[in-house]
Amino acid sequence: MNDRDAVNDLLSRTKAIVETIVDGVITISDRGLIETVNPAAESIFAYNKEQLIGKNVSMLMPTSYRDEHDGYLHNYLNTGDKKIIGIGREVTGLRSDGSTFPLELAISEMEVNGQRMFTGIVRDISQRKNTEEKLRELLARTKAILDTIVDGVITISDRGLIETVNP
Repeated sequence: MNDRDAVNDLLSRTKAIVETIVDGVITISDRGLIETVNPAAESIFAYNKEQLIGKNVSMLMPTSYRDEHDGYLHNYLNTGDKKIIGIGREVTGLRSDGSTFPLELAISEMEVNGQRMFTGIVRDISQRKNTEEKLRELLARTKAILDTIVDGVITISDRGLIETVNP
């Protein structure tokens, strides 16, 4: 395999990875404009790439977050203060139909041909958040039952230590 073939093979593999990964991958310019999206990002936000490329990435955020995003980017470019870059966090996304949903977002910075760009990796965590909410409700209901029954309930560890008691 010659160098050209090796480079083409590497590019093909990289493209296949980005196009089949389950997380959304979005690259934006240093002006906040979307440059590329993978199929997972299209699916997560319910847009096709033609609707996204060249638009400000803030279109994928509820109105309350849009001004903050451009402010974060402007602040970082002027001061180097990384408030969100390099830090994963939970945010709210906005789908094409106007519905909002929880997502995990991780942003990293890169340089391509002398141009500063950013990569956002996004994951829809709606199902996980729904499961967590159901678990919180179940725990609250169980606690309410234990706190109001007339019988005394004590839990004891396998070492004989009292762990909980109800009123």
